[in-house]
Amino acid sequence: MTAVATGTRPDDQQSTEPEAALPDGFRWWPELVVRGAGFAASGVLDLADPDLGAMAAAVLAAEENPEAWQRFRAAFADATTRMGVRLREIAASPRFQHAVAWQNHTLLPLAVEPFLRRPATEPRNSKNRQREELVASYWQRYCMKNDSIGFFGPVGWAGWDDRPHSDVVVGDALVRRSTVYFETWAVDQLVAAIEAEPGLRRWLAPRRMPYLGLDGDDLVLPTGGRVALTPAQARLLRACDGVARACDLGGPETEAVLADFARRRWTTWRIELPGDPFPERSLRAVLARVDDEGLRARCLRPLELMERCKAAVAEATDAASLSAALAAADETFHELTGAASKRNGGQAYGGRTLMYQDCARDLDAVFGQDLMAAALPVELLARGARWLCRQAADAARVALLEVHRRIAQDGSCALSAMWAAALGPLTKQVGAAVAEARTEYVRRWTSVFAVPDGARAVRRTYAELLPLVRSAFAVDGPGWNGARYLSPDLMVSAPDLDAVRRGEFQVVVGELHLAMNSQRSNCFVRQHPEPETLLRHVDEDFPAPRLLPAPPRSGPVRRSVRTQSALTRDRDVLVEFHHHTVAADRPGLVPSADIVVSEQDGELVAVLPDGPRFDVLDVFSEVLMDLVLNAHSLFAGRAHAPRVVIDRCVVHRETWRIDPATAAFVKEKDEARRFVAARAWRVAAGLPSRVFAKAGATDKPVYIDFDSPVLVNVLAKMLRGAEPGHAVGFTELLPDLDHLWLVDQAGDRYTSELRFAMVDRLGGPDGEDAP
Repeated sequence: MTAVATGTRPDDQQSTEPEAALPDGFRWWPELVVRGAGFAASGVLDLADPDLGAMAAAVLAAEENPEAWQRFRAAFADATTRMGVRLREIAASPRFQHAVAWQNHTLLPLAVEPFLRRPATEPRNSKNRQREELVASYWQRYCMKNDSIGFFGPVGWAGWDDRPHSDVVVGDALVRRSTVYFETWAVDQLVAAIEAEPGLRRWLAPRRMPYLGLDGDDLVLPTGGRVALTPAQARLLRACDGVARACDLGGPETEAVLADFARRRWTTWRIELPGDPFPERSLRAVLARVDDEGLRARCLRPLELMERCKAAVAEATDAASLSAALAAADETFHELTGAASKRNGGQAYGGRTLMYQDCARDLDAVFGQDLMAAALPVELLARGARWLCRQAADAARVALLEVHRRIAQDGSCALSAMWAAALGPLTKQVGAAVAEARTEYVRRWTSVFAVPDGARAVRRTYAELLPLVRSAFAVDGPGWNGARYLSPDLMVSAPDLDAVRRGEFQVVVGELHLAMNSQRSNCFVRQHPEPETLLRHVDEDFPAPRLLPAPPRSGPVRRSVRTQSALTRDRDVLVEFHHHTVAADRPGLVPSADIVVSEQDGELVAVLPDGPRFDVLDVFSEVLMDLVLNAHSLFAGRAHAPRVVIDRCVVHRETWRIDPATAAFVKEKDEARRFVAARAWRVAAGLPSRVFAKAGATDKPVYIDFDSPVLVNVLAKMLRGAEPGHAVGFTELLPDLDHLWLVDQAGDRYTSELRFAMVDRLGGPDGEDAP
C-alpha cells in the first residue's frame, strides 16, 4: 500500500491565483526555452509487448512448470520476431535514418543496413541482438529525450505574462528553420593545415600571452619572477596586441625576435579564432588580411572547399543525400588536413563529427497564470539553492584569502598569479564544502517535508512550507553575482492544453541548475528570433558591467561552443587567463596579468587598469558554477525517495538507487529467462513498469519498459557495464505517455520541458544589498 503524507489543503481546493512577489524571493525571466523530442512519444510503445509481460508474470508464478515454460518460450519467440519486424520498420524509416545520419552517418552502412538485410524470421545471433539494441537505444532517445540538437531535438522559444490562460500554437511543420555549423575542433584542424603554407606567418598578428605582465622593461611572470628585457624587446612585446601583423611591426630582424617570443611562449603567433558558432567567418577575416594575393588564394582554398561541403550538407533533405554529403566532407577534410574526421568515439557528448545541425521548433507559445501560479513552489527550491550557493561562496572566500595572503606582496598581486596559485586549493576546498553542504541540505529538506518512513508520496502546500523553508535556508544572498541565476526545467503533466486551462494538470520539476542562466547557451540563443531582446533582460538583472572570465579552450571549465554563453554584453569586461578565445580588438578585454587583486577590510577585490573594482569571485564564477551546478538533490544518497508534491507542483519524482550487483538477471544467458527474471527483480525493487535509468553522472537517462524484451536487454547491458559499487539511478516516468501536453497537428504527443531562468532578488539592484 502506498503511504501518503497529506498537507493542510487538498489538491482539488487549491487556488491558482498568483502570489505577490516576495522581496526576498525570485524574479522569473520573461522568456523560456521549450525543449522537446522530434519524434512522437508513442513510438516507444512499439517496443513493448504487454501480453508477453502478463505471460511472464504467470510463468513466474508457476515456478518451474515445464508446460508453462514451453508455452512461454513459444510466445517469447513469436514476440521477438514481431519486435524484430517492428525494429526493422523503424530502422528503415526515412526520418530515423536521417536522425542517425546526423549523429553518426557511418552507422548506417556499418550497422543499420546489415540489420535490415537480415530478415526478422531468421534465427537471431549475438550480432543481430546488438543491432536490435542499437536501433532501440536510438529510438527511445528520439522519442523520449528532451534534447537540443537537430530536427530530433528542435528548440522553441516562448514567453509568459499575466494572462489567465496559456496560448500555444503548433505549426504545420516540426522545424521552422535550421542551421548547420562546423565543429570548432574541425576548423582548428583546418587552421593547422593552412598555417603550413610558407610565408603566411608574417601576415599574422602576434599576441602577448594574457598571464604575462609588463612593468617598464621587465616581463612579469605569473610566479612573480621577472625577466629583464631590452627597451626594444619591451616595445615590441607591447606591440604584440593581436591586431598588428608581424609585417607591420618590422622586417626580418623583427620577425626573428617575434619567433623567439613565440618559442618562449611569451606570445602566440598563429591563427587564433575566437570561440564562436561560426569560426569559418573569423578564419576568412584573418586570411583577408594577407596582402599577397597568390598566398591568400592558396590559404582560402581549403576553407572554400570545406564551406562547399557544408553547403551541400545543409541542402541535404534526406538520409541518403545527407550521408553522401557528410561522407564527401569527411574525405575532403582528410585530404586537406591528414586528420581523422571524427573524435571522441564512444562518448555521450562532445562534437564527434565535422558538423552539426541546430533547429528552431515551429511553435509559438505564451504561458499564463494557469501555469505560473502552479509553478510557485519552485521558489521554495530556489531558496534552498541560494543557501547551497552561499556555502560554496563562503568557502571560496576563505580559500582565496588564504592564497592571497600567502603570495601577495604589500597586500596585492596580479590576478594571473592569483589564478595560478588558487585554482587547485579553491577547487579542493569548495568541492569539499559543497559535498558537506549537500549532506546538510538533504537533512534540512527531510526535516522540512517531514517525510514518513516508507512513504511513496508526500503532499504539502506552499503556504505551510514557506516559513519552514525561510527558517531552514536563511542567508542574506547567494554569495556571488553569477549565483543570482537559477534555472529550473519544468514539465507539464496534462493530456492537452485544455486541461492546463481547466487547472487539471501538474507541474513536474526535472533538473534544477544552480548559479547559471541555462538559456544562455549558443545552441538556444541562436534559435531565438530576436537574440538582442535576451540581452535586454540581462540589462535588467545587471545594469552595470559585469566582470567575467573569457571562455577557455581547455582547463577546469571547458565548454563546447554550443554550450558557451551567448549572453555576454559588449560592455561586460572579459578576463583572459591562459588562452586567446576572444577577438583581440574587443572593447573591455583585459589580460589577467593587468588586473590587481587587493585585500580591503578582509575582502578581495579585482582592480582593473583604469580603476573599476569588482568582487574577485566574479572572475572565478565559471569554476564555482561547475562546483554547484548540479548540487541540488532533495534526497541525495537515499536508496528510495518519495514523490513530493507541493500544491500542484511535483518538486521531486519518486526515485530509487540500486546496486547493480543485486540484478542477478543480467548474468542470465537465456533471453527468455532473463526477461522473466528482470520483471521479478523489478517487482522486488518496487520499480514501476516504465522508468528512466541512469548509470553515471555524465550518462544520458535511458527509457526502460519492462514489457519490452529489447529494452530489458538494453538495461541488462547498462547494469553489466556500471561501475562496481556505484548505484544505478531509476526515476518514475512522470509525466506518463498519456499526459504529454505538446501535441502536433496530427494529434501525436511529444515529450517536452520548459527551461526557465530565475533571478535572485537578494544581492541585486531590485533587492537588498549584495552579500
